Amino acid sequence: MGNIKILLLVFFLIPIVANGCWEEERSALLVLQANIVSSNGELLVDWAGYNTNGFIDCCFWKKVKCNLATGRVIKLDLETDFGTGDGWRFNASLLLPFKSLQVLLLSHRNIIGWTKNEGFSKLRQLPNLKEVDLQYNPIHPKVLLSSLCSISSLEVLKLGMSKKCGGLTNLRELKFRGYGINDINILFALGVCANTGLRNLEKINLYDNNFNSTIFSSLKIFPSLKHLNLAANEINGNIEMNDIIALSNLKYLDLWNNNRESFVTTKGSKRMGSLRNLLLGSSNSNSSRVLQSLKSFSSLKSLSYVDSDLTSPTIIYALRNLSTVEYLYLMESSLNDNFLANIGQMTSLKVLSMPFAGNDGTLPNEGGNQLPGNFPTWLLENNTRLAAIYGGDNAFNGPFKLPLNCLLHLETIDVSNNILNGHIPKNMSLAFPKLTSLNMSQNYLEGPIPSKISGIHLQILDLSVNFLSGEVPGDLAVGSPQLFYLQLSNNKLNGRIFSEEVRPHLLSFLYLNDNNFEGALRSNIFLSSLIALDASRNNFSGEIPGCIRDNRRLLQLDLSKNHLDGSILVEICYLKLIQVLAISENRLSGFIPSCMSSLPLEHIHLERNQLGGTLEHVLFNFSSLITLDLGNNSFTGTIPHTIGSLNTLNYLLLSNNQLEGQIPTQICMLNNLSIVDLSFNKLNGPLLPCLGYLTQAKNDVEISWTYYEMTTACSWLNFVAWIRSKRHYHDSHGLVGDIFLMDVETQVQVSTKRNSYTYKGSILKYMTGIDLSSNKLTGEIPVELGNMRNIHALNLLHNHLIGRIPNTLSNLQEIESLDLS
Repeated sequence: MGNIKILLLVFFLIPIVANGCWEEERSALLVLQANIVSSNGELLVDWAGYNTNGFIDCCFWKKVKCNLATGRVIKLDLETDFGTGDGWRFNASLLLPFKSLQVLLLSHRNIIGWTKNEGFSKLRQLPNLKEVDLQYNPIHPKVLLSSLCSISSLEVLKLGMSKKCGGLTNLRELKFRGYGINDINILFALGVCANTGLRNLEKINLYDNNFNSTIFSSLKIFPSLKHLNLAANEINGNIEMNDIIALSNLKYLDLWNNNRESFVTTKGSKRMGSLRNLLLGSSNSNSSRVLQSLKSFSSLKSLSYVDSDLTSPTIIYALRNLSTVEYLYLMESSLNDNFLANIGQMTSLKVLSMPFAGNDGTLPNEGGNQLPGNFPTWLLENNTRLAAIYGGDNAFNGPFKLPLNCLLHLETIDVSNNILNGHIPKNMSLAFPKLTSLNMSQNYLEGPIPSKISGIHLQILDLSVNFLSGEVPGDLAVGSPQLFYLQLSNNKLNGRIFSEEVRPHLLSFLYLNDNNFEGALRSNIFLSSLIALDASRNNFSGEIPGCIRDNRRLLQLDLSKNHLDGSILVEICYLKLIQVLAISENRLSGFIPSCMSSLPLEHIHLERNQLGGTLEHVLFNFSSLITLDLGNNSFTGTIPHTIGSLNTLNYLLLSNNQLEGQIPTQICMLNNLSIVDLSFNKLNGPLLPCLGYLTQAKNDVEISWTYYEMTTACSWLNFVAWIRSKRHYHDSHGLVGDIFLMDVETQVQVSTKRNSYTYKGSILKYMTGIDLSSNKLTGEIPVELGNMRNIHALNLLHNHLIGRIPNTLSNLQEIESLDLS
């Protein structure tokens, strides 16, 4: 009996958890929203709407991140793109229920002050708070600082600051960007004294303010400072070297977009030995004079001089002072033969990068104006110590010619995105015996790939987006045993990839897409070392080989737009790391293996095949799924209730199948859903009122390193969307071996009565739409659909809806296409 009492006591001491979300924190979020909306007019997400409709697990509400193990809120994103209303008076007590809060984002929140005794100092009661972002609020940084000083747990603070402050002793990084501040007393206040100041502060970002050259003497109060960004300030004229030398630990200095004249030394001044990286450029200064003064930096290794004129005849004398520089980055600067011919005076130079460079005194512009003419092979011949040359993104034309003598030190060549034509030289491996990385992509090269393009050291080869033809040389992999990245996409290549007996054991990234390869997929393509394989948009046929199960490292697989048949093998389920599976637009039939639901898939693209069966055992247990496209197949049955478990789903496309039954209410639990296409099925029953609470906020899923294109003018009319994945290789412009996976680029095609529009990449973060057209839906249009303030397209065409059009649809502020016919 005593044990029972103890158990009961423990039970009643445990706080109530609601579906993974702590009840006290869920309630606190609702109170917080009410407070913001009443004073500031907008929160960009309707937590109250989620709660009213039964979605009470706040860990899956937008703008909220929890520790899923404890159910506690650890991050609140209350940022907006611009302040609204009359301004918000901050109330710290509203945040105190979030005991485990680590990150608080409040930029653009239009904070004009705080309720009496409820300032930011009260946040010291949150012991785990590490980062606060208060950028772009109208309250002056001086006022903010006085309220933040006592939060000793802070490590990252983003704002503008002032007043005496000795409590931020753990702060490592300080950022207040774009405030237009020029008050040096703000910085003095942070230092305070040797015992209480920010002695651990290592990184300061003061980008886009109004500080002048006196800022350097003020920064001596931060003894640990290593990284300083002063780009886009008012640092004009000469800079006293003694003030910079006093920053004895400084390694990185960014002075881009200032009009400094030079670094001035006085008699007896020492040289600065700590600085390793210096960024200059984008000014009207005399480049010769600036470069001449860099002799004061005795250990400078990396110099970035962008968007400047380097064509002065006296520039050659300045180059002699850069004898320690190993990395020179000249993006969008104006160069000429005089400069390039004397680059050899930089006796330690190993890496030269000059993308988007102009010539003859003309600075490049957005339209191009890159270096023209033949690639300067003589530059390599005259600088035999070079280890890397980055000449991409210019206008070099003609054939790429080899130097007369072999270059024993050159390891990296990048001539991508030029106008080079003709054939690839036959003896590349002889001219550059130490070559590890060769990028000749995005040119006009033609003919076959020479057998001696590779050497024993080659690790990275990118020949994509050219007009190369013929077969891939059989000894390509044999001659380069260290090859781990091979990009041959967007050419006219055909035949075999490797001979059957060749299995390059280190090859990790293989891109063959957009060529004319045909025949069966051979087993030696599915290498056990592969991390990413893209063989899409070719003419491969036959079945997917069972040996795919050996690709245990595979993260991304794209075999779309071929002529593959057969079924999706259960061997796919051996790929325990796979994140992207794209086999769309083939002739696959049969069922989707139920075991796929145990894989860590983020993007599934199986559209436009002949797949069938029900979705009952497919739509569950995916913990990280973002995109699901099963459109244009023959799936039958209902949309299962288990769809509610796909908490991370962003894009749901099930159009053009044989699905029937009602739309499950669980679909409304998908808080990240922004695009839904269930058109051209046999769905019946009423429209769900809870659909009005989907797509209320902008898409929060990050789409990194992507871009978008529109095939014609932007417009939304009759909304029919399909999504597929597309991959791109991104060159790093200077970091050897900086290779990325295929980027999953979401693409939406919108068909109208007259045109077709294509949207892809990061623009989709701002696009939302629902297409339920061509079904058998009945009843009236729910008034709740008027809550979708941010939706761009709503298509209910060709259903059996009755009644009046709700007046609430006038609330659809962002709607561009609405079809209720």
